[in-house]
Amino acid sequence: MAILSSSPVSSSPLSSVVFLGFALHRIDDPDLWWHLRTGQLIVETKSIPYRDPFSFTAAGQPWVNHEWLTQVIVYTLYRWFGFSGILLFTGLVSTATLALFYVLLCRVAQSAWLAFVTTFASVLAFRGFQPDRPLWFSYLLLMVVLLAIETSRSAAKPSKLFYGLPLVISLWANLHSGVVLGLSVLGAHWFVAEVSRFSHPLYSVPQLRRLRLVIGAAAIASLLNPYGYHIYALVFTHLTSPLPRMTIAEWLPPELGALYFKVVLGGTLWLLIAVLGLSQRRVEADRLIWLLGAAALALTSRRHLPLLVFFGAITIALHVAALVTELRGLHIMRKCAARIRSFKLAQLAQGFLSEGKHNASFFSVALVVLSISFSVHQFRAFVRTPFVVSKEYPGKALAFIESKRLTHRVCASYNWGGYIIWRSWPRVKVFVDGRSWTVYPAAFMEDALMVDSAWQGWQKVLDKYKVNVVLIPQYAHLVVHLAQEKGWKRIYRDQTAVVFQRVSTKPQRPVKPPNRARTEDGSRKER
Repeated sequence: MAILSSSPVSSSPLSSVVFLGFALHRIDDPDLWWHLRTGQLIVETKSIPYRDPFSFTAAGQPWVNHEWLTQVIVYTLYRWFGFSGILLFTGLVSTATLALFYVLLCRVAQSAWLAFVTTFASVLAFRGFQPDRPLWFSYLLLMVVLLAIETSRSAAKPSKLFYGLPLVISLWANLHSGVVLGLSVLGAHWFVAEVSRFSHPLYSVPQLRRLRLVIGAAAIASLLNPYGYHIYALVFTHLTSPLPRMTIAEWLPPELGALYFKVVLGGTLWLLIAVLGLSQRRVEADRLIWLLGAAALALTSRRHLPLLVFFGAITIALHVAALVTELRGLHIMRKCAARIRSFKLAQLAQGFLSEGKHNASFFSVALVVLSISFSVHQFRAFVRTPFVVSKEYPGKALAFIESKRLTHRVCASYNWGGYIIWRSWPRVKVFVDGRSWTVYPAAFMEDALMVDSAWQGWQKVLDKYKVNVVLIPQYAHLVVHLAQEKGWKRIYRDQTAVVFQRVSTKPQRPVKPPNRARTEDGSRKER
């Protein structure tokens, strides 16, 4: 039963326009560059790389490039439409994700306005986590999987979308290793369905058989990728190794003292506790498993915070809908409205609490106008600065290095590795880049961290890998240390980068004076 009638405003295509405005943002992800180059390599060679071609420190090492299909798509867009095409495409993928999320919430909460409000709040919560990378495909296909589950949860038979999940999972396995998340969601749903047979069956026996068949086929379909089961090993390494949470910003745990994380993480958790405590609706076991899993991931890495927002929003919308229905049945809402009529906000309160279609539409119109205003601001910001290249990457410094033919064994900052691959490979091979654990051994990543952070022992690392040139940001700590080292000389500097070259420190052999002997006539003769 719907709380409020579905508003034609909030469920119109205007919602998609609003979501697109939220999705558009500047391209400033350093990993975009090596994704582009890899896509170009795959398109031109018509083969998928299984070993590292880009670095001199891991040359020939096995490489699990689990995002190969996304890279082909991104490079093709760049070749046809340039950077603007990439940005518009990622905006459309993000919009499709939010639109599916909105549809999912409409189905769960049975209310268009509640779904729109929840989607609006969710987007605001994870606006700081909008990557220009294959991760957005994982969010999009996660919405597809959740929709397939929700449309089949209470139906007499699974939907056509549910039967198509093996194809969805197979596609997902070639776009991003986040396919493991989709299989985990399906596995939790299947586990709950099996256990529920002994108390309150979630499915009939024929439905449960079909569920097993579809999920089993999806698990097999996930292996239909160039790297097979190795993508599972890759995900396990990322989740269990402490190094990513020490070196990569997006893998760091959320800063619980920061205002943003207090509002998003704390607000989500407290709101969940409140609605679950007040609502009398029972929490479905599979939804609870999803929520607890997302919370655990979000607390260990800020990268996973959108998952907590997604699953938390579903639970909040579902129980807010049940709570409002319960309150209406007790006539509490009308009593509260009567008490606040004396205040200036009475009309707004009546519009929110009334069951009339006119007031519901008024509320939806006001919300959409506010959302579109924010979206217009985003469009304007996107038009002004669609991408960032010149000021954040060492283009001039690389041109200098190539002009002086100093391209052998160049050690550059971690965040610049991808840009060097795009701009200067194969003339310059990188020391390290954003592919990190998909290609570089853990021991090497520790060495790279030591250099990037200028920790004690960085000199030995540069000697170990026979580095001849160091290219780093001008504000890096290593700049001061290299300037004080006798074995290194600064040869270039601009507003973005500093270049140091290794110089010989071996002491020169003293020149012996010529041995002179006197001749018979008394003059000196050199021997």
